[in-house]
Amino acid sequence: MVSWKLWTLPKAIKYMVSVIFPCKNDAILLKEVIDNICDGLDENTFEIIVVNDGSTHTNGQPLSMSEKDFNHSNVRVINNGATFGVGYSLDRGAESATGDIIVLCGSDIFPRKVSWLSDVQRYVREDEIGCCASVGLNGAERNLNHEKRYVRYGANLLYTVSNNDLPRNSFWRNKKGGYTVLFEGKWQGKLSDKPYEIPCLMGAFYFTTKKFYDKIHGWDTEESVRYQGHQGWGSLEPYISLKTKIYGGKLRVYPDLEVGHIFGRVTGDNISRSVREDLHWFNRLFMVHTMTDNPLKSELLAFPHKEYSLNIAEKVLGENWDKVEKVRNRNLWESKGLVTEKPY
Repeated sequence: MVSWKLWTLPKAIKYMVSVIFPCKNDAILLKEVIDNICDGLDENTFEIIVVNDGSTHTNGQPLSMSEKDFNHSNVRVINNGATFGVGYSLDRGAESATGDIIVLCGSDIFPRKVSWLSDVQRYVREDEIGCCASVGLNGAERNLNHEKRYVRYGANLLYTVSNNDLPRNSFWRNKKGGYTVLFEGKWQGKLSDKPYEIPCLMGAFYFTTKKFYDKIHGWDTEESVRYQGHQGWGSLEPYISLKTKIYGGKLRVYPDLEVGHIFGRVTGDNISRSVREDLHWFNRLFMVHTMTDNPLKSELLAFPHKEYSLNIAEKVLGENWDKVEKVRNRNLWESKGLVTEKPY
């Protein structure tokens, strides 16, 4: 039986939890999410950091946000000024966080009121990122105990993905020329009632210590710098999951920490407006070059079918190769070793 030692904060010092929400054109839903997060809790015991990643008005003009847009005294707002991506936004939020514990959230999540904070404080461990059990919600349903609820518990991490790995109803099954990608999380069911390790985060509610987040350098981005680390809004969980592993950390799901997640808001009809495929590919390639070593690196780079968005990503990657080498070298110096083979 695997055992672990809980990491407990010194009782003599008052610590805060910092909850970080990246947001792009989701302000109305985010207000509801933050109302739910704060309901029944002392707002002096945690802070909320909203990172506005280039939201726009309906006419396309930039939409700035401020603390006055929210009904709570513990909310701070960071405006990126342009769209840099979710990894970039989480990194900027973590940099400004005052808490020793940080919670990384989507703008469409509904944790159980009140109990979520004590659960996070109770479960947080050194050198680990914790993951919730993710309860499926929809646009009209906010009850975590609804009659038809379906719960997911983290994910497997597939290094290479083809049509055979896709769900039967997947939008991508009909992709012209076939479907091949790298690094995708695949939802998994419950394996135990007790906390257990998982290959990949999933569920849009993660928690860790700020110390560990800083140790692994988050998503490798730098303020106001393009094409440094994770870009845009795709491949978020595979990126940080693989990063955690090479730095000797753990990913663990906590089955009794349930968080509602509004699934299906990004579908085949609107995915092109939400995820730039060239930046999605950029993230995948950045992972290959900075977190894997030969011969695995060569195997992965040879796997995908060539397509327009992949070609663009390769070109941009080449134009920013100094940034790739910077992160790869840092990983080589600081990590426990780059990945040399697929886990299956």
